[in-house]
Amino acid sequence: MVRKMTLKIFAGTLILMAFSLIQAQITVVPIRVFLDPGKKSADLKITNEKSEKMNIQVRAVAWSQDPEGKDKFDPTEDIVFFPKIFEVEPGKDAVIRVGYQGDWPETEKNYRLFIRELPITTPDQKGLSVAVRLGIPVFISPKNQNRSAVIESVRLDDQKISVNIKNTGNVHYLAEKIQAIGMDSTDQETFKHEITGWYVLSGVSRIFSIEISEEEALGAEKVLIKVSSGKDILEKTFMLSKE
Repeated sequence: MVRKMTLKIFAGTLILMAFSLIQAQITVVPIRVFLDPGKKSADLKITNEKSEKMNIQVRAVAWSQDPEGKDKFDPTEDIVFFPKIFEVEPGKDAVIRVGYQGDWPETEKNYRLFIRELPITTPDQKGLSVAVRLGIPVFISPKNQNRSAVIESVRLDDQKISVNIKNTGNVHYLAEKIQAIGMDSTDQETFKHEITGWYVLSGVSRIFSIEISEEEALGAEKVLIKVSSGKDILEKTFMLSKE
């Protein structure tokens, strides 16, 4: 099944608010691009679901993560794409051709293709125009792939459980869902919380935080952590220190 990304932005959630509620919508297929020696280019289809014309600008950046797992973006010429600036009429589609120029790596190389709507102002416009901006991951895959990760550690500080996930493979790991299940001394469940995770790039450790209440922290002796990535699930139980 082809997955789609639909982005909806409401002006009411922005710091700068328009006088009227504005909804911006764009559909991108696929939501991730994978390139390898057998597939050196791919197409992205952009659909304008707004009632007005959109001006789109595209920019490619190298994507890495620092030792704390925070995303970093740097200029790159490795990713080639066309067109770079174009218009999409209401209800119509446009196609971006994406390719890679460089050596094929033994460890996955990661990029983002930022698709940005350029605001169009008209003489009779009132309020703010909300522009769409989204980043499509582009993965340059090695021939031999090893997708693996471990739950390296879990720490409880006040009412926050910090889960450290380390990518031990040579391609990205997507922690789609992270669950923390608290248990007392008799292994009875005392709480259950779930958060949405994010990408952990090859060789990187990233900490995900889960908030719990003071009562939950005091009532749990240990916590079972479950990390879901597609059909794969990592599980590990940790004792909680009350120091």
